[in-house]
Amino acid sequence: MAFYKLTKQFDENLLQGQELTITAAHFRNQTIVQIRLEGQIDSTYEVTLEGISSLEHSLTRPLAGRQFLNENQGGVDVDEDIDSSHFIRDNLSDYKVVTKLGDPDDTQLTVISSQIAELYNSVIIPKFQPSHEMDNNGKFLISISSKIWKGDGSAAFQKLVFILQSIKEMYL
Repeated sequence: MAFYKLTKQFDENLLQGQELTITAAHFRNQTIVQIRLEGQIDSTYEVTLEGISSLEHSLTRPLAGRQFLNENQGGVDVDEDIDSSHFIRDNLSDYKVVTKLGDPDDTQLTVISSQIAELYNSVIIPKFQPSHEMDNNGKFLISISSKIWKGDGSAAFQKLVFILQSIKEMYL
């Protein structure tokens, strides 16, 4: 088991300097992440890697584009402006998010939980992979304070970026 913790203040322009505490406990079969605002948590999400790429064990499989459409649509006319060498990949479709505690209709927190899991799977876990202490099989239990996202909706992206950067900072 590995345990990480970071406490820092939000930027003044985001949440008036309120305290953010992030903890992560890594077990062999799951990673537990807690993101607290002033010590409070009110939502929990179970995030598992169960999407299209996990079925094919390939992170580079194209999901859309001219070549994909021509092969799978029986030669249906496709806009000629689409460059066949460019494909669209939606990494968030690789995750199944189940609300364990909180508002099940809050899609914003579902997407945020997927983004956190993607950060772990694409950046943090590969960094520590040789030690095998973070091989969690793509399973996360993410507890978060929904109060972080209340209020000014225009700052939601900046808050998400701040949290993702803080998680990365925790592992330095």
